Amino acid sequence: MTEVTEDEFIDDPMAAIDKLSDLLESQSETELTELSEELEKKQSLKSRILEDDSELPKPKQDFCCMHCKSAMWFGSKKYAKCYCSRMFTLTYDSTNMVDEITECDGQELV
Repeated sequence: MTEVTEDEFIDDPMAAIDKLSDLLESQSETELTELSEELEKKQSLKSRILEDDSELPKPKQDFCCMHCKSAMWFGSKKYAKCYCSRMFTLTYDSTNMVDEITECDGQELV
């Protein structure tokens, strides 16, 4: 299967979407099921730090950075923070309750 690269999306997004659509249409039902299962598995992954039983003050609601490979979680008993290595910014800070990011392309581009 030929892939659609990130550069193709940047250079000509509409052509990349058309190519991706053609690729999906050419896939068998089994291949599409496998792709779907792989995507679900990636989305279900959570940071080890968020899954352990530490006293880290974790976010109350689930949001996209909790499942992203680009997210780097760190903290102590008093705070939790998340740094996005793709956007080069803090995306979560338990001491400064900013809005959590609910939508992001990062998961698909990682």
